[in-house]
Amino acid sequence: MKIVTIILGVLTTLLGIFCVFRPGVAALSLAWLLGIILIISGLNITINYFGKKEGSGWDAFFGILSIIGGIVLLCNYYGAFFADTVIIYFIMAFVLVSGIIRVCGAWKMKQKKQPWLGGMIFGILSILIAVVALFHPLMGVALVGYMVAFTIITQGINTLSLGLSLKK
Repeated sequence: MKIVTIILGVLTTLLGIFCVFRPGVAALSLAWLLGIILIISGLNITINYFGKKEGSGWDAFFGILSIIGGIVLLCNYYGAFFADTVIIYFIMAFVLVSGIIRVCGAWKMKQKKQPWLGGMIFGILSILIAVVALFHPLMGVALVGYMVAFTIITQGINTLSLGLSLKK
């Protein structure tokens, strides 16, 4: 188990490094990832319903619907492109709202005479990044790609650390 975890950590870290150099590929692969997640989740829900008789008929319906949606994302180029576009705009909208919340929080902290400058700076940067990305979609793709890349690298390093800490 230790060797497999170490190998998985190294491979995941290398994948993240690849994504740093190809942020567009990373961002435009989110629909594939979403498709795979939908299929796995749908299979899990459907198997639990039919195998263990857990849940209601609605669970089976949504499980089957998730499987179909995942297959559509994996097999339909236009559906995947649409999903990638929606995901990118959703993330940028999230960054915008997060920045606004940080600025408001920093303002309240300033009024209470607490440390506020860091929160204000990160809030303003988040707002600026989101606005630029919303008006320049290619910039948004690159930013989301880098976020995906650094998330994958972090997960790879965590997995590698876990593997190294395991006993034989």
